[in-house]
This record gives sequence, C-alpha cells and structure tokens, in this order.
Amino acid sequence: MMHKNGRGDDVKEKKPDPSIYLTAAERLGVSEKDCMVVEDSVIGLQAATGAGMSCVISYTSSTANQDFKEAAAIYPNLSNVRLTDLEALLENVVAAS
Repeated sequence: MMHKNGRGDDVKEKKPDPSIYLTAAERLGVSEKDCMVVEDSVIGLQAATGAGMSCVISYTSSTANQDFKEAAAIYPNLSNVRLTDLEALLENVVAAS
C-alpha cells in the first residue's frame, strides 16, 4: 500500500527520487502527465516534477521559505481550493506543454 506521505515500502529510494510517484501512476494505470501531486516541500516538488507530474504546493511554516518556482501553484493551505480548481489547473498545464 502506498502511504499518502510518500514513505511507503513500495519503493527503495526516498524523495526527491521520483519512484514513489511513478509507482503510484503505474498502479493506478494513469499517465504521469495526467497526475497532479500536492506537496509541502521542495524535496516533494522535485520528486513530482522528476516524475513528469504537475505539482501544487501547500507549504507549512517550516517550508514556507523554500523555492517553489517549479510548482503549478502555491497555496498557504487548501481550505478554499476545490477539486474543480485543481482539475482546471492541470488542464491548463497539460495544454501549455
């Protein structure tokens, strides 16, 4: 089972290695470009983009000052973000590439 925090026993390498996300996409039977990852750190962002996936950042107090320039979007929290917002964001990222 893949853990939501990406620390599952399914892969040997830890983030920023993209294995956790590539394995998840493979098991779900979806293309990497159709995936959007939600992360809270630059290490997670690097893992997601290394897997060829879009990444949204919802930072924490300890990661707020990290460099998230590769993120599709950055939110202080996800309380006002709807699934339809993320779906539209992913569509725009895919269309732009």
